[in-house]
Amino acid sequence: MKEGRRVRFILLPEGEDPDSYIRKAGEAAFLDRIQRAIPLSDFLFETVAANLDLNYLDGRAQLISLAKPLIQLLPAGVLQQLFYDRLAELAGVDLKVVQNRSGSASRG
Repeated sequence: MKEGRRVRFILLPEGEDPDSYIRKAGEAAFLDRIQRAIPLSDFLFETVAANLDLNYLDGRAQLISLAKPLIQLLPAGVLQQLFYDRLAELAGVDLKVVQNRSGSASRG
């Protein structure tokens, strides 16, 4: 993924692809789904945290362990740093904790 690119996810009912969905629900319904597409950051963190209880320390530690390798796949730069910032916020830890554990995010 390159800097400046925008990635969003459209979730369709199981078994549907864009063509079959448009045939059943219509073009307007599909365009509405496009308007409500989920940004990459929301999709990543919602998916990773889905079965974790972030009210507990072990859940937050697990969030860091699961999300960190995915964030490391992003090219180094502003977007990656923003993902690390969001991870630190969700885990309720200082950004330095995430950076020290990741070994790749740098600030400044």
